Amino acid sequence: VIRMQTPPRSARTSPRHHRLKPSARRRLCVPNERSAATNNARVDPARSSNTVTVRLPEPVAVNLTAPTQLLSVPGVRLGTSCAGIKQTERDDVVVIALDEGTSVGAVFTQSRFRAAPVVIAQRALAEAPVRALVVNSGNANAATGRPGVDDAHTICAEVSRQLNVATGSVLPFSSGVIGERLPVEAINAAIRDAAPAAAEDNWLSAAVAIMTTDTVPKAVSRVGDLGAERVTITGIANGCGRITPELATMPPYSRTDRSPAPAA
Repeated sequence: VIRMQTPPRSARTSPRHHRLKPSARRRLCVPNERSAATNNARVDPARSSNTVTVRLPEPVAVNLTAPTQLLSVPGVRLGTSCAGIKQTERDDVVVIALDEGTSVGAVFTQSRFRAAPVVIAQRALAEAPVRALVVNSGNANAATGRPGVDDAHTICAEVSRQLNVATGSVLPFSSGVIGERLPVEAINAAIRDAAPAAAEDNWLSAAVAIMTTDTVPKAVSRVGDLGAERVTITGIANGCGRITPELATMPPYSRTDRSPAPAA
């Protein structure tokens, strides 16, 4: 579970609602008519070219409905692109850029058989301020040994180059097939598309891009008062029922603009 608190701004506008839209990148992967029944986003020709409408099957056992609006959180920018890891009909890579001063906290699985991204993210979080996250769906980079660790480090290095941040400040996250190595070159090419296009209003695009076996994107936004402070929180997640031990296969990400609590 990853939670980020962006630093307060002296002048903040109201949170913006936004619809799912493609980033300003070279490629946008969306399902075609043939695969519409099993995939999760498609271009609606009746709408303007800068809008993608989410058309999804009826919710299954969990009774979730697809989100239609999410709130931007100042200081958090998201970009998505398609690496074709498991499919080529929607985006599967997300780059999340965080403003300097963002506070990041996380809860990690208690499994002793942790995947390479978990090991790297846990260590990096303890050693340096976090400036970026990179998430891919379709491949968990689990049970891949030392090569999997090297692959994750290579991907983090590409994010650091694109965002001009330290390599050690990038946390990697992967979900999907177990026991296969990541297609590093394809993911790095997607990162080069996604990073420059990162924007505060790409939350729904990111929620779709991190989906694996999900039938709908999992996301929610709320605004409320915490003391004298007006707070926005937005979260996205992917995953299924296999969450033992301790969220083993369900990575959620939430962000808020609440002012960090003073140090004890």
